[in-house]
Amino acid sequence: MMFEVLGGDKNYITKQKIEKFTDFYTPSNLVKKVPDFIYEDVLQLVDYDVNIFIPYKYGEDFIVQHLSKLIKNHCKIKNDEEIKGCLFSEVFPVYVNIRILNLLQEAFKKKTSIHFQINEYPDDNLLFKHYDCNIIISGDLAFLLIKDDTDLVLNQLSETKSIFENSPYGLAIYQDDKFVKVNAKFLEMIEISQVDFSKKDYDFENVHLHPLDYSMESFNERTSQLLINKIFQTLQLMEFNDSKGETHWYNITGAPIQYNHQNAALFKIFDYTKNKNIYDKSLTVEKALKLVESHEKFALLSYDSQKGFFVTDEFFNILETEPFEIHSNINNVLKFLTPEDKINFNVYLNKLCENQVLESDFHCTVKLKNDKIKHLLIFNKIISWDDDGIPASSVSYMLDETETVLRERRLECADHDKTVLLKEIHHRVKNNLQIILSLISLDERYNKNDLKSILDSTKSRIEAMALIHQKTYESENLSHVNVEDFFKDYCHSILNLYELENEIIIHYDINNDIEFSIDYITPLSLIINEFVTNSVKYAFPSTNQNEKNIFLSIKVVDDEVILKFKDNGIGLPEDLNIYNSPSLGLTIINNLTVQINGELFKEDCEGAGFKLVFPIK
Repeated sequence: MMFEVLGGDKNYITKQKIEKFTDFYTPSNLVKKVPDFIYEDVLQLVDYDVNIFIPYKYGEDFIVQHLSKLIKNHCKIKNDEEIKGCLFSEVFPVYVNIRILNLLQEAFKKKTSIHFQINEYPDDNLLFKHYDCNIIISGDLAFLLIKDDTDLVLNQLSETKSIFENSPYGLAIYQDDKFVKVNAKFLEMIEISQVDFSKKDYDFENVHLHPLDYSMESFNERTSQLLINKIFQTLQLMEFNDSKGETHWYNITGAPIQYNHQNAALFKIFDYTKNKNIYDKSLTVEKALKLVESHEKFALLSYDSQKGFFVTDEFFNILETEPFEIHSNINNVLKFLTPEDKINFNVYLNKLCENQVLESDFHCTVKLKNDKIKHLLIFNKIISWDDDGIPASSVSYMLDETETVLRERRLECADHDKTVLLKEIHHRVKNNLQIILSLISLDERYNKNDLKSILDSTKSRIEAMALIHQKTYESENLSHVNVEDFFKDYCHSILNLYELENEIIIHYDINNDIEFSIDYITPLSLIINEFVTNSVKYAFPSTNQNEKNIFLSIKVVDDEVILKFKDNGIGLPEDLNIYNSPSLGLTIINNLTVQINGELFKEDCEGAGFKLVFPIK
């Protein structure tokens, strides 16, 4: 007989094979004489079979007070008195092996309830029992509630089979290096008949599905990790050429499942050929997380029709003036514009309102004291409109692009290569402003009432972009950055931002000869920013901890980069799902991971630990 225990969210907990029925129950000595439960008559009215235990030695074990009819029948116990007052760990070896004692201990320790499920399979595998279970801690008692809902689950399984067969997506179950079960849509997509499928073993290679971003060996390795529950999802784009010579693009998502009581992987195949551009846009989250590569200074401006204007200190630094009142009077700002740009600005605002433009940019020239001229770029994002079609709230970035404009004028007579380089820089600057606004929008949704958090997050991200720009121009080829030098400087700047450079020590294990292009170093810097910031804010709540350490390792193995990050703090919440978390930091990390075709894992360690693996070209 086989037992399988699943958490309330159907995550796999454990599996145990029982050789004989005598293993269920072992007679034991009495530890404590316990009275009958005074409300035993009431238990007959409950929909669940109720078992009651008394915590022993602060919840290290539990003394049996009352057993339900279901467990007594299960364990062949005829006389209640022979087990009442005995220890759970001694009389129920099977339940200990399938971790029910651990679940009781966890519920008692945390003073919480735990929901889990048990599947019971006989040796012939023809029939099974399904039990829905709950552990509830009330006062000095632990209640184990068990309900046999096998009939309900069997009905659901029947419905699931129908869903599998009739799914609009191609579905395939992969086990023992081959497809063992597929639906009609999958066979249609790979142009194989049901008759041919039944005659031959098929895998990804002989159905002519070819991964775009990995080698077939790497794809097979990730599939193997699915089968042993080492990773819980894969996302891969694959190419398929049909019999007419036409190319199809398939999005294939894999997840671990149990099939015929053994590990397997379920793959969902979606044909996105006709919508490839739309899919790519959504997959990269509006391409919003390409990081800022310019070292220019930015000023943040926000507007709310009720609260007025708010600007950061850099706004006044760019205008080279002492801070002045701007809360409710924008004319104090417009006076810096040249006469021509005052007209242009009014035209710009009218077009913005008439066309309800959400995102736009405005180039202008300002005249400062001593007749100094500066060229500014203002990128604006409207958050909401009022009933009259006037912006009710917005957020903007102001960039001093004077050097860029002057450089552009100097390069007007340069050769073709310099002109191309200039356009690329200008394009990146504009993209970077869009990215900053997207990050600000995210921060506003997650931290509505915490302006300091928004500014600190923005400051650390801009610090990364400034450093990237500096390191790029210090490098010999202007396109690659030394990874070790960059991350040592950048992580130090984050600690310095929070004034913790003397409290937290960062240990590095990075090959000193690794160099990454801008396309890789920029997303990695934002990922590291989120990791380090999370540790700084949450890993060390106690000021009495003697050693506060962060460890960062970056290695290149074959064609893959393996990045490991951990700290020795309090660790992550046990129930945290890193792939579906409400946290802004993990949202950014997951989006960036998809952008570089990587995979993110949670690492077991003393504190919080992550591993990121992605291909490098």
